[in-house]
Amino acid sequence: MSKVDDTLNLAAELVDKRGWTQKTYETRDGQVCLMGAIHMALGIEPNVFADDETFNIYLAARDRLQDILDVDSPIEWNDQPERTKEQVVSALRAAARHAD
Repeated sequence: MSKVDDTLNLAAELVDKRGWTQKTYETRDGQVCLMGAIHMALGIEPNVFADDETFNIYLAARDRLQDILDVDSPIEWNDQPERTKEQVVSALRAAARHAD
């Protein structure tokens, strides 16, 4: 497994265990959105990248999600009113299995 796979799988676990939210990276109760979970899995604050490797893993994870969801923005996909926690967890796990 690659670091991207590991990041996406950990993000799926975070959403599954902590709960899922929309329109914010993390709630006060600890629920996380799709991209918030990826940031958390990488150990970084939203949109703060410590180094090039972390940034490249983030980009690869985001690109995989865009590919499997066939969307321009995973954030907008996450925030659609009909979206469910189960769909988000499933998307993260599918992206982890998706080869680059």
